[in-house]
Amino acid sequence: DLAGIGGAYNAILLQGEGFGDLIFSGLGAGALPAGSMIVSDIVEIVKDYNNYNSKFKYFKEKKIKDFKQTYSSYYLRIRVKDRPGVLAEIAGSFAKSKVSFASVIQKGEPGEIVDIVFLTHKAKEGDTQRALKEVARLDCVEKISNVIRVVEI
Repeated sequence: DLAGIGGAYNAILLQGEGFGDLIFSGLGAGALPAGSMIVSDIVEIVKDYNNYNSKFKYFKEKKIKDFKQTYSSYYLRIRVKDRPGVLAEIAGSFAKSKVSFASVIQKGEPGEIVDIVFLTHKAKEGDTQRALKEVARLDCVEKISNVIRVVEI
Protein backbone atom coordinates (compact mmCIF):
# COMPACT_ATOMS: atom_id res chain seq x y z
CA ASP A 1 0.00 0.00 0.00
CA LEU A 2 1.47 3.37 -1.04
CA ALA A 3 0.00 5.02 2.06
CA GLY A 4 2.54 3.10 4.15
CA ILE A 5 5.52 4.65 2.34
CA GLY A 6 7.01 7.56 4.25
CA GLY A 7 10.12 9.26 5.54
CA ALA A 8 13.07 8.96 3.20
CA TYR A 9 11.38 6.21 1.16
CA ASN A 10 9.91 6.74 -2.29
CA ALA A 11 7.80 4.31 -4.29
CA ILE A 12 6.07 3.71 -7.58
CA LEU A 13 2.97 1.61 -8.13
CA LEU A 14 2.44 -0.33 -11.36
CA GLN A 15 -1.05 -1.67 -12.00
CA GLY A 16 -1.95 -4.09 -14.75
CA GLU A 17 -4.76 -6.44 -15.63
CA GLY A 18 -2.31 -9.25 -16.22
CA PHE A 19 -0.20 -8.86 -13.08
CA GLY A 20 -2.20 -6.86 -10.53
CA ASP A 21 -0.48 -4.26 -8.31
CA LEU A 22 3.33 -4.07 -8.06
CA ILE A 23 4.98 -1.63 -5.65
CA PHE A 24 8.67 -0.76 -5.94
CA SER A 25 10.16 1.25 -3.09
CA GLY A 26 13.55 2.37 -1.88
CA LEU A 27 15.52 5.02 -0.05
CA GLY A 28 15.96 8.20 -2.00
CA ALA A 29 17.09 11.77 -1.66
CA GLY A 30 14.28 13.37 -3.59
CA ALA A 31 12.09 12.35 -6.49
CA LEU A 32 14.63 12.16 -9.33
CA PRO A 33 17.36 10.10 -7.63
CA ALA A 34 14.84 7.65 -6.18
CA GLY A 35 12.90 7.41 -9.43
CA SER A 36 16.12 6.76 -11.32
CA MET A 37 17.15 4.04 -8.84
CA ILE A 38 13.76 2.34 -9.01
CA VAL A 39 13.71 2.33 -12.82
CA SER A 40 17.27 0.99 -12.79
CA ASP A 41 16.17 -1.83 -10.46
CA ILE A 42 13.22 -2.69 -12.70
CA VAL A 43 15.52 -2.87 -15.75
CA GLU A 44 17.96 -5.08 -13.80
CA ILE A 45 15.13 -7.41 -12.74
CA VAL A 46 13.83 -7.73 -16.29
CA LYS A 47 17.31 -8.38 -17.73
CA ASP A 48 18.23 -11.04 -15.16
CA TYR A 49 14.82 -12.31 -14.02
CA ASN A 50 15.78 -15.91 -13.12
CA ASN A 51 18.74 -14.84 -10.96
CA TYR A 52 16.87 -11.95 -9.36
CA ASN A 53 13.87 -14.12 -8.50
CA SER A 54 15.57 -15.55 -5.42
CA LYS A 55 16.26 -12.07 -3.97
CA PHE A 56 12.59 -11.22 -3.42
CA LYS A 57 11.35 -11.67 0.15
CA TYR A 58 7.66 -11.86 -0.68
CA PHE A 59 7.56 -13.19 -4.21
CA LYS A 60 4.32 -14.80 -5.35
CA GLU A 61 4.11 -16.53 -8.70
CA LYS A 62 1.38 -14.96 -10.82
CA LYS A 63 0.12 -16.09 -14.18
CA ILE A 64 0.33 -13.30 -16.73
CA LYS A 65 -2.79 -12.87 -18.82
CA ASP A 66 -2.54 -13.41 -22.58
CA PHE A 67 -2.14 -9.90 -24.04
CA LYS A 68 -4.86 -10.55 -26.64
CA GLN A 69 -7.31 -10.97 -23.73
CA THR A 70 -6.58 -7.57 -22.14
CA TYR A 71 -8.97 -4.65 -22.59
CA SER A 72 -8.02 -1.16 -23.80
CA SER A 73 -9.49 1.85 -25.51
CA TYR A 74 -7.70 3.18 -28.59
CA TYR A 75 -7.12 6.48 -30.36
CA LEU A 76 -7.05 5.73 -34.09
CA ARG A 77 -6.31 8.01 -37.05
CA ILE A 78 -7.17 6.52 -40.43
CA ARG A 79 -6.59 8.25 -43.81
CA VAL A 80 -9.40 7.50 -46.24
CA LYS A 81 -10.81 8.46 -49.63
CA ASP A 82 -13.83 10.55 -48.64
CA ARG A 83 -16.84 9.14 -50.44
CA PRO A 84 -20.30 7.96 -49.39
CA GLY A 85 -20.26 4.79 -47.29
CA VAL A 86 -16.62 4.93 -46.11
CA LEU A 87 -17.53 5.42 -42.47
CA ALA A 88 -20.07 2.58 -42.70
CA GLU A 89 -17.42 0.23 -44.19
CA ILE A 90 -14.96 1.00 -41.41
CA ALA A 91 -17.61 0.81 -38.67
CA GLY A 92 -18.81 -2.52 -40.09
CA SER A 93 -15.31 -4.00 -39.88
CA PHE A 94 -14.98 -2.94 -36.25
CA ALA A 95 -18.51 -4.14 -35.41
CA LYS A 96 -17.71 -7.63 -36.77
CA SER A 97 -14.85 -7.77 -34.27
CA LYS A 98 -17.00 -6.47 -31.38
CA VAL A 99 -15.26 -3.08 -31.17
CA SER A 100 -17.42 0.05 -30.81
CA PHE A 101 -16.64 3.75 -30.99
CA ALA A 102 -16.89 6.33 -28.20
CA SER A 103 -16.36 9.18 -30.68
CA VAL A 104 -15.62 9.85 -34.35
CA ILE A 105 -14.28 13.06 -35.93
CA GLN A 106 -13.94 13.68 -39.66
CA LYS A 107 -12.98 16.94 -41.34
CA GLY A 108 -12.41 17.63 -45.00
CA GLU A 109 -14.15 17.99 -48.32
CA PRO A 110 -15.92 15.21 -50.26
CA GLY A 111 -13.62 13.57 -52.78
CA GLU A 112 -10.44 14.40 -50.86
CA ILE A 113 -8.17 12.16 -48.83
CA VAL A 114 -9.15 12.91 -45.22
CA ASP A 115 -8.32 11.75 -41.72
CA ILE A 116 -10.99 10.14 -39.58
CA VAL A 117 -10.17 10.05 -35.87
CA PHE A 118 -11.77 7.37 -33.72
CA LEU A 119 -11.76 6.82 -29.98
CA THR A 120 -12.90 3.28 -29.23
CA HIS A 121 -14.66 1.96 -26.18
CA LYS A 122 -12.66 -0.64 -24.23
CA ALA A 123 -12.32 -3.84 -26.24
CA LYS A 124 -10.14 -6.93 -26.23
CA GLU A 125 -6.71 -6.37 -27.75
CA GLY A 126 -7.16 -9.37 -30.06
CA ASP A 127 -10.52 -8.06 -31.34
CA THR A 128 -9.07 -4.60 -31.99
CA GLN A 129 -6.07 -6.00 -33.87
CA ARG A 130 -8.34 -8.23 -35.98
CA ALA A 131 -10.53 -5.21 -36.86
CA LEU A 132 -7.49 -3.10 -37.79
CA LYS A 133 -6.20 -5.82 -40.15
CA GLU A 134 -9.57 -5.95 -41.88
CA VAL A 135 -9.82 -2.15 -42.12
CA ALA A 136 -6.31 -1.93 -43.62
CA ARG A 137 -7.51 -4.16 -46.49
CA LEU A 138 -10.45 -1.90 -47.40
CA ASP A 139 -9.93 -0.13 -50.73
CA CYS A 140 -11.15 3.18 -49.27
CA VAL A 141 -8.34 3.18 -46.68
CA GLU A 142 -5.12 4.90 -47.70
CA LYS A 143 -3.29 4.37 -44.42
CA ILE A 144 -3.81 3.65 -40.74
CA SER A 145 -1.74 6.57 -39.46
CA ASN A 146 -1.99 6.15 -35.68
CA VAL A 147 -2.94 3.38 -33.28
CA ILE A 148 -2.43 4.59 -29.72
CA ARG A 149 -3.54 2.57 -26.71
CA VAL A 150 -5.30 4.76 -24.14
CA VAL A 151 -3.97 4.10 -20.64
CA GLU A 152 -6.18 5.16 -17.75
CA ILE A 153 -4.22 6.63 -14.85
